[in-house]
Amino acid sequence: MDAGKIPKGTVINIGNEEGFQSNAVTESAKKFYEVTGFSRSDFDIKSLGVPFVNLYERWIAEAASKTGGYDIVWGVAGYMLADLVVSGLAMPLDDYLAKYDPDGALMNNVVTSVRKTQAIVADKHYALPSDGDVFLMFYRKDLLEDPIEKTDYEAKYGYPLGVPQTWEEYMDHAEFFTRKKGEKLMGQTLDENFYGVAEWRLKYCTFDWFFTRMCELREDATRVYFDPDTMEPLFNKPPGAEVLEYMKKLNSYMAPIPPWSYSENLTAFLSGIIAQWVTWPGPARFAADPSKSQIVGKCGTSIIPHGVVNGKKIQRSQLATGYCALVNAYSKNKELAYLVNQALHSPTTARVQVSISKSNIDPYLYSQFEDLQLRAGHFEGFEWSTGAAEWLDALRNSLEVGFPELNIPGFWKYMDPLETNISRFMAGEMRAQEALDDAAKQWKQTTEDLGFDQQKTYYQALCRLMPP
Repeated sequence: MDAGKIPKGTVINIGNEEGFQSNAVTESAKKFYEVTGFSRSDFDIKSLGVPFVNLYERWIAEAASKTGGYDIVWGVAGYMLADLVVSGLAMPLDDYLAKYDPDGALMNNVVTSVRKTQAIVADKHYALPSDGDVFLMFYRKDLLEDPIEKTDYEAKYGYPLGVPQTWEEYMDHAEFFTRKKGEKLMGQTLDENFYGVAEWRLKYCTFDWFFTRMCELREDATRVYFDPDTMEPLFNKPPGAEVLEYMKKLNSYMAPIPPWSYSENLTAFLSGIIAQWVTWPGPARFAADPSKSQIVGKCGTSIIPHGVVNGKKIQRSQLATGYCALVNAYSKNKELAYLVNQALHSPTTARVQVSISKSNIDPYLYSQFEDLQLRAGHFEGFEWSTGAAEWLDALRNSLEVGFPELNIPGFWKYMDPLETNISRFMAGEMRAQEALDDAAKQWKQTTEDLGFDQQKTYYQALCRLMPP
């Protein structure tokens, strides 16, 4: 970038999710000016926050209006990207990558599964990955180490108490650690109920918890959503109904805090009344912060339990949400916008995004996982006394086997009927198989409505990015 060639008064507007993500973008911009020598008098970088619930509609509206009001669109969940490609908002970045990242240093620093699923649509690059969202398992280490609990657990289930390795063990843990007020836990009488598990059940993205199990119960990852050749939905085939029944059984070991979304479960976990939780990576950082947590030093992190198919261990994990940043095809400063985008995703500036306490961006670069300061728990805003390296290792291992969401055009047209029917099943309004069959029927119609050949092309391209 040559400041002399940039017109005075130029502003690069970055659209992002308001709150934690906006904080990360703002702090990254400060670091950008610090390390590059540019100043805001050369050109300004502005963070424009959009509420989470409005992100998709805002970007689709921008594609229709073509105002170029956002030069960089950062608040793009991975599942939105294909729709934004089809809408014309996302421009291909392959030429810019060839010109400004010729040796691949930028993209090769991104964990492979993240680079594939948060950047590539139909074999072309349309965005820069900017978040390491994947499901991890969090558990109470003190419970697993307690001698009374270890003795009682092995006596009841016939195998030693430890970090759950399979979904069957996860269910056993949920059942075992669910206790009523007045019962004992680790030898102490409880003054409130204690729950064996937490999990999302609010009608919005419960499907992620369904597919994070389904993807480990199919040997061929490409056959979790559809048959790649016929586009016949496959999630309603065995063991789909069994997975739904499993999820419903877990509900009996969860705290009665509807709607069981992230915030309610996080509060309960940090207050010390939850034994284990499969969710996004954030809770470990909160659990290590004495100003937010009653379980400092007690939170363990692991890759999620694995599935078994025909005697073979299947280890994958859902790449749930996962943000990326694209260049608006209607920006009046496309090349400058790309260069700013690339600079904000370079190791120095991207480190800021994952190291500050007021950010919700999780590590996604190999350099971040190898950062000795982060591994030692030196985060800006608080010192992570124990567990930072364990969390980083679990996160990296989970990303390495990351399984993508259905990142093809019409994502919500597919997920809405499935999500609705999962909620109806949980409420007792539909049987498990009925719920899945009805959703599959609607998926087939959506594929026809959007164009069978187009959807098949995009899905087959997604299949090429899936883990073994």
